[in-house]
Amino acid sequence: MKEKLQINLLMLGMMILIPGICFARDYRDSILMNRVWSFHNLIEKDFKSSNDNVYALFTIYSKRRNVLLWMVPTMYSIAYGDKEFIGEAYGKLYYDGPYNYHYVPQIKSGTIPHYRRPMPALFESMSPNIYGEQIYGDRLLSPFHRSNRRYYKYKATYGNHNKAVVTFKPRVRNTQLVEGRAVIDFRTGRIDTIAYKGYFDMMKFKTLRTMDTTSVYGIPSSSYTETQFKFLFNKIQGDFTAVYNQPKTLPDSIRDQVNQMLIDSLRPFPLTPQQDSIYLRYKEKNEILQQEEEKDSTNKVGFARKVKDFFWYDVGDYLANSNSLYSGRASIGISPLFNPFYMSYSSSKGLSYKLKMFFKYKWNDHRYLTIEPNFGYVTKLRRFYYTVPVYMYYNPKRNGHVAFVWGNGNHTSNGALSDTFKSRIGGDSIPMPEFRDEYFKLYNNIGIFDWIQLTTGFNYHLRSATAYDELFHKAGLRDKYRSFAPYLSIHLMPWLSRGPMLTANYERSIMKLLGSNLQYERWEFDASYKHNVKQMQVLNLRVGAGFYTNRNTDYFVDYENFFDNNLPTGWDDNWTGQFQLVDSRWYNESNYYIRGHVSYDSPLLALSWLPWVGRFLESERLYFSALGIERTRPYFELGYGFKCSYFSTGIFASFLNTRYNSFEIKFTFELFRRW
Repeated sequence: MKEKLQINLLMLGMMILIPGICFARDYRDSILMNRVWSFHNLIEKDFKSSNDNVYALFTIYSKRRNVLLWMVPTMYSIAYGDKEFIGEAYGKLYYDGPYNYHYVPQIKSGTIPHYRRPMPALFESMSPNIYGEQIYGDRLLSPFHRSNRRYYKYKATYGNHNKAVVTFKPRVRNTQLVEGRAVIDFRTGRIDTIAYKGYFDMMKFKTLRTMDTTSVYGIPSSSYTETQFKFLFNKIQGDFTAVYNQPKTLPDSIRDQVNQMLIDSLRPFPLTPQQDSIYLRYKEKNEILQQEEEKDSTNKVGFARKVKDFFWYDVGDYLANSNSLYSGRASIGISPLFNPFYMSYSSSKGLSYKLKMFFKYKWNDHRYLTIEPNFGYVTKLRRFYYTVPVYMYYNPKRNGHVAFVWGNGNHTSNGALSDTFKSRIGGDSIPMPEFRDEYFKLYNNIGIFDWIQLTTGFNYHLRSATAYDELFHKAGLRDKYRSFAPYLSIHLMPWLSRGPMLTANYERSIMKLLGSNLQYERWEFDASYKHNVKQMQVLNLRVGAGFYTNRNTDYFVDYENFFDNNLPTGWDDNWTGQFQLVDSRWYNESNYYIRGHVSYDSPLLALSWLPWVGRFLESERLYFSALGIERTRPYFELGYGFKCSYFSTGIFASFLNTRYNSFEIKFTFELFRRW
């Protein structure tokens, strides 16, 4: 009886004490994490703009390599020749805001041809935002921001000197989440050291970051990152080291210069034997090539080497990488001639390809000229598209510029014109051909205040039949239609970036001017809003309406905000706010339209929570669109899309009232979008 009583008392004591111990531990953990989540408020409150001298060192090792590596942007320069590369840089890291940094290299050296920067994720590791919602720009949810706590599990252990070690792991495997541990000051919530790893954009990475404990702004003292990239049987490894708060300050006039001797004097620590050997082999190789050229009296060796380097490093470089040239006040840029990111596929248009170019001439900071041509080809339609906008900026602060745009649109048709053509030619034996559309636009834009912009100009369209010119004349119809129309647009942003943007457009044609033979008057109204919810969740809203008045013909209705985009678009272009399955004829046949769009983005929405699939998905999106036009029932579109490192996919279905109408899958390459 006595023993039973002792056992009962012991059990009662455990029941009383153990919950107390657990609750005390949970309470202590809660205090710690709340202090960490609140630490960024202290940074934002007391932050002052500053800059820091930074030394950076990176090495790249090709463990396994084949010719397919040249397909990867920025990796082309290391796809040939040596298998080990090294690079160094010294410059300034500007702290523009609590989580807003930008790096300006001043001195550099290395063994990579043209001193390019492969594997850009290495350089992004220089300035992570540990306390913000995203660690790097628009990716990787930080475990130490309050809004992300539902995605992570935390475990804290406590040591001496008011330090705690917090281990964090994602609740579900996803490319937007990381795992690791951090040493935290229990009194303030400041992170002293953090180590984390993850997988994003086809790269595995591990980062160790030590913070400056004497600063309250969360400024680092050193950072080290290891990465591994695998693609089509290629295996490339790299590491990046950054050391901050260096004592030597270089003049601001020094920018992006190559100077090996100066780098040697600024380096804060000696290179490893392996790193030294990379420099040594590079130096010996160049000396041997130079000796061979000196011995060759006919200069055949030197010429052959220059031809080989030209085709590999220059011609090939333009095929695989974005390129730009700077010369004084002028600069020229071109997108890669071969880049999956500028290709897309849909069942209605087939494979599409796009090329972008850029030219800029700068007289001063307040006056410069830009030309931004876009070219594209759609295989299924067998059509070449182009847009050549020219901008002359005279007041950049107020977005003041004059623009001239020349381009071609989709081939168009019209039901009323087709019926007239068939009745006069003799039935359906000869279908009416489509009309090609070429347009010119000249306008001036100026911001009157921060919340209002005014655009005035004119549009000129030339529409010509693609075939059967003589049959149009026989039917008493024109084979060319022209329109010249001045227009006025007002853009209102009453809440600036915190609210929707409102737009009103008015356009009226002038008959007989420049051969204009179409008369119309058009009004359009549009409102769009992009709301960043939290945790990379985005809500996109758009509504709009347009209508024609004072028309003398039903032919060739065109709208400024309601049109079919002919060049490839993708996840970050205008899949949001546009219709995906609307018949192209509908854009040009109705005297009015009413439209609405809603889309919602989230990094972990539905499929992301699945065990195997979710680890690769970067973001998911839901779509809903509605349209009302003349002579048809209410039209609706529903869609779901997801994006990963390799591609983005949108699945869309359309309905007339509640009746199913059509279905389509859109596919866009996302390979190396951030490279």
